[in-house]
Amino acid sequence: MKGQINVESDCEISLSKLDGKFKIGKNCKISELQAVGDVNLDENVSISYSTVLNGKIKIGAYTSLTGPGIDFFTLVNDIQVGRFCSIARHVTIQEASHYTNRLSTSFINSKLFKNNIKDYHSEGSVIIGNDVWIGTHAVILTGVTIGDGAIIGANSLVNKDVPPYAIVGGSPAKVISYRFEPEIIDELLNLKWWEWHIDKIKENEALFSSKLDLTLLSN
Repeated sequence: MKGQINVESDCEISLSKLDGKFKIGKNCKISELQAVGDVNLDENVSISYSTVLNGKIKIGAYTSLTGPGIDFFTLVNDIQVGRFCSIARHVTIQEASHYTNRLSTSFINSKLFKNNIKDYHSEGSVIIGNDVWIGTHAVILTGVTIGDGAIIGANSLVNKDVPPYAIVGGSPAKVISYRFEPEIIDELLNLKWWEWHIDKIKENEALFSSKLDLTLLSN
């Protein structure tokens, strides 16, 4: 490990290479991570099996990155992942992209001409909401915002924003359906359960253990 690394209590870090500025919250479990840049992990984050983080990245509490082959990469802006997210193997999040409106998409300015013209651009930060599930081999492109509670199907290419609680799939990804009826989605977005203290979450175990409906939400 090199650089400025701040690790809070009860963390387990093994078989990992960290280089840069890191803030790692309590109770994080990290194995086989290669990370370079400015990385902020909230408490109880789990990262395993050949994950690569490169650039400015923030990952919220209780989020799991279960590799192998997860790759987050930033050049201009950042990647922000919310709380209680589940990210499967071989997921790629790419904050920057090649230019497509120039003669060449290669890095010709930096490698051949050696000028100060950048060969890449960004459409903005990539923002993943809370309680988002991203399936295996999904690719998330620059500037995309994924709403709270959304599900990204396996092998999807996400190049546009995803509404809260939408289920999307395909290349490019399109909305297939929604996890709940609009009334329940509105209630959940107002509830923001992912912001609750962990003790309150435990007190409401029934909410997380049964099929969700308005009756259950109102109890």
